[in-house]
Amino acid sequence: MYRVAICDDDAVFRQELKDVLAQNFFYSRIRLDEFVDGTDIMNEIENGVEFDIIFMDIGMKEMNGDTAVKKIRSSAVGVNAIVIFLTSYEADISQIVELRPFAYIYKKDGKALLNEKINKAFEQLEYEQDVIEIKSNRIVHRIRYRDIGYIESYRNSVHLYTAMEKYTTRSYSISEIVAMIKSPKFIQVSASVLVNYDYVRRFTSKTVEMDDGRIFTITKKFKGALKLK
Repeated sequence: MYRVAICDDDAVFRQELKDVLAQNFFYSRIRLDEFVDGTDIMNEIENGVEFDIIFMDIGMKEMNGDTAVKKIRSSAVGVNAIVIFLTSYEADISQIVELRPFAYIYKKDGKALLNEKINKAFEQLEYEQDVIEIKSNRIVHRIRYRDIGYIESYRNSVHLYTAMEKYTTRSYSISEIVAMIKSPKFIQVSASVLVNYDYVRRFTSKTVEMDDGRIFTITKKFKGALKLK
């Protein structure tokens, strides 16, 4: 069961969004919650509720959408949520890029685009249910893609880092793991490092900095794939 939240103070649009969701293939597999302000959804998240998809209006009275998502991203249960920003007016979106939105939708664009983004969001959720199995310290671990921050190869071993643990294996090479993980969220930045975009703090032309402070060099071979100059 997927947890989906709509956070919007426009009752008419909330109903329109619910109508679109009701026609979606995944509708029977979701539990839907509605909120009219960023403060309301934050109260739920602070109580440990984890939402898979959040439709977030940018402009609300008590707490606006970008402020709410900043708080959500800093919480343990909100770091991986798929966030789709909604707005009735054109705005500068440069300030919300760092919040890693999945999509940004103008409400006037209509139901067709909304349905397209919803389908892609659920497809991404299906991706994130995938796991990789590795043997570490004689134990086979099943690790969800979404929990992996980055993967690094050194000293004849491959090391997978999650927020809580580090797993070391000699069962696979880094190239074999790259071939196994099909999620577009993972980006290879060098011959020995694979990073999960959801855990990237910032890119520069030469490096990538992760949320935990680790900095990796982007080698020349992989700059082209990243479209970095």
